[in-house]
Amino acid sequence: MYMNYDMMIANMEAERNKANDDLQYYRRFTAPMHNGFTRKQMIRQLTNRKRMLDARIRRLIEQKNAQ
Repeated sequence: MYMNYDMMIANMEAERNKANDDLQYYRRFTAPMHNGFTRKQMIRQLTNRKRMLDARIRRLIEQKNAQ
């Protein structure tokens, strides 16, 4: 089955960049409490999302190179 890895990688990189922008914005401009979460919890969630996207991009690149 044909999979367009370049497009999938580009989409994941765009999501990762958005997650990184959200994290940077949140670190600079937020109050201590937001949506029922403390600032530290939200930063942890955003950091974990960025890590997950980084890992997904690495896996896609490995799969692309394996073909």
